[in-house]
Amino acid sequence: MPRPRLATALALSLMLSAAGTAIGADDAASDRYLLAETGKGVMRLDRTDGSVSFCRLSGEDFVCTAAIDDRQALEDEIERLKSENARLRARLAALRERGPDYRGDELPSDEEIEQMMDRTEKMMRRFFGIVDSLRREYEDGSTL
Repeated sequence: MPRPRLATALALSLMLSAAGTAIGADDAASDRYLLAETGKGVMRLDRTDGSVSFCRLSGEDFVCTAAIDDRQALEDEIERLKSENARLRARLAALRERGPDYRGDELPSDEEIEQMMDRTEKMMRRFFGIVDSLRREYEDGSTL
């Protein structure tokens, strides 16, 4: 049953397109939309701006809804990546200018290195203390 309605909708679209031409629209305007039948209705492509709509029968009405357009999101992401790429290239060029021996401005201070060494020593002493304790327990046969 939906097929006759779909055919009616297509015929109606074509008649409206033809009426636009008869009213005085130029040939380019009459070729503005490209229609393609899908499993659930008709896909309408606007050839002037590339927008896509999906049209279907809803009761007695022919309803078109705009398709989700990811193109703008993709174009925005491309622009963001171009900007990031340019920023990273500029940073790389600046680092290369400083020479191969440059190690960066964010090296830890002597105080920070001492703090790290103290913490590492404390952790290692604790670890080896646990290992010693487990070895003694094993040698005494007090654990499995």
